[in-house]
Amino acid sequence: MGSERREGMKALGMRLRGLRTEGGLAGAVVAQRAGVGQPTVSKVETGRMVPSAMDVYTHVVQDTQREAMSHMDRLLRKRRPGRQ
Repeated sequence: MGSERREGMKALGMRLRGLRTEGGLAGAVVAQRAGVGQPTVSKVETGRMVPSAMDVYTHVVQDTQREAMSHMDRLLRKRRPGRQ
């Protein structure tokens, strides 16, 4: 693996770890939410592993769908009784 790629993996990992810690989340919590093992989160954060584009895409799509459904649910609950 080239040194440029290695540095990019490390930078990505550091950024992800920073976001996780800023959010006050433990690695185990992120792993559970992402549906992966805690060692996978650790490997990504230390630059030893990069998730595949398909893994990232799958999680983004699932999260977006859940967010859209939650938003729709909130909107429907706000509707006044008797109005359709």
